[in-house]
Amino acid sequence: MEIGEIVTNPELLNVTDECPFEHDLPDPPTVNNNLVGKGGQLATNMNNGSSTNLYGPFAPPENAKVKWGKLPQKDVNHAFGKERADKGRCLTVKFDDGTSKSFPVSCSAHHLVPSQESLKDHDLLQYMCKKGGGKDQNHGYAQGKVWSDVGYDTNGSENGVYLPGTYAVGGGRGGLNVWYAQDDDDDEEHDEGYLDSEKAPPAEYQGFELKGKRGEIALENPCWQYVAQAIRKAPGQFHDRHVSYSEDVVQSALTAIWKTYKEKDVLVNPDGCSECKDRMDKINKHGLPAPYSVVLRLQHLSGKLRTFLTAGPGSWRLNVYTSEWCLQYMQAVKRGGAARKVAEAFEPPQGG
Repeated sequence: MEIGEIVTNPELLNVTDECPFEHDLPDPPTVNNNLVGKGGQLATNMNNGSSTNLYGPFAPPENAKVKWGKLPQKDVNHAFGKERADKGRCLTVKFDDGTSKSFPVSCSAHHLVPSQESLKDHDLLQYMCKKGGGKDQNHGYAQGKVWSDVGYDTNGSENGVYLPGTYAVGGGRGGLNVWYAQDDDDDEEHDEGYLDSEKAPPAEYQGFELKGKRGEIALENPCWQYVAQAIRKAPGQFHDRHVSYSEDVVQSALTAIWKTYKEKDVLVNPDGCSECKDRMDKINKHGLPAPYSVVLRLQHLSGKLRTFLTAGPGSWRLNVYTSEWCLQYMQAVKRGGAARKVAEAFEPPQGG
């Protein structure tokens, strides 16, 4: 698989032609969704294996829980581990004046299917949220068409990935306040990780600010040196702004799932599922039998996306990226010419 290929919905989904709505249950079960994304809870669930699936029959047994372990900076065995002898200062950046400096790096837990940026208010929630739930359920989503929630927890371990970012060097809590990637949108509100004008870097880092053009894939760019090594050692794509990922890739996949459900929805499609039509009285009263398997499909989608974000650059896809840095890298390789020089930036600089 070469850099530059476009990932398409068929590659991300495991949708079948079978009716997704439940036909076997005589009555709606009691189950709720958790649709508000919380990074801290996601990290906890990734470590202990708590699932996205809250519906008993589909929830994994204890011996099958998906556990990703601790955040890399909390894992002494990881290159980013703060308890290591080097205290996590493992990325060496060379500056124009010939000096070099080691910097810490850390990861954060991110939602593969972003809850606020992708899933919130999406049409797919019609088939995930209980009819008539209103503001008392599903955080105010009131357009549900099914007889119960499907039992999806957006903070479940299957929906999480640890990705590196500027957290350790930026201006946010615990950051060194030495990161400043300049671009044409400097007045835009940035994610955590950019310089705080009212906070001074630690004395040992003053004069070693990571300044450079955002997205410039060049060995002499201190910011790119930092990004490239973080990606290599994480491993995983760098994470900062990812509007395209949330809207163009994930929402498109969610829409494709929604369309398959709409095709079988007998409330809007007279040619929908015959088994559903046999129970119209119940459907009119309680709503469509909830498609609990949608959680398994969302897990499948998350798994596919994880592969593209954590595999090496040779497996990246041109439209699946969580940072401008990753997009610019892929485009540089696709153009050729300087690709070899760019790729060498993934190796830690010698010396220092």
